[in-house]
Amino acid sequence: MKDLLLYYNEKDVDLLLSALHVFLELNFAEFKIDLLNLVSLPQTSWMLFLKQFHNSKKYPLYTIPDEKVFEVIKKSIYGGNC
Repeated sequence: MKDLLLYYNEKDVDLLLSALHVFLELNFAEFKIDLLNLVSLPQTSWMLFLKQFHNSKKYPLYTIPDEKVFEVIKKSIYGGNC
């Protein structure tokens, strides 16, 4: 029974690895994004948005210039913080 369980686990992992490999290759071929460098699904969707839909010349992305401004913005957010 133990041999059968080990064989099943090995084949299951092999199948999962081959499916993941195909998925990674398809995403890289279509979107030029290496999913192994991303941590989460929201991060993946953000990268796809930036690569596919965002026009940085027409709509530039701004960063918060300093910590005091960040604190003011952070204190003004109400709700949604669990």
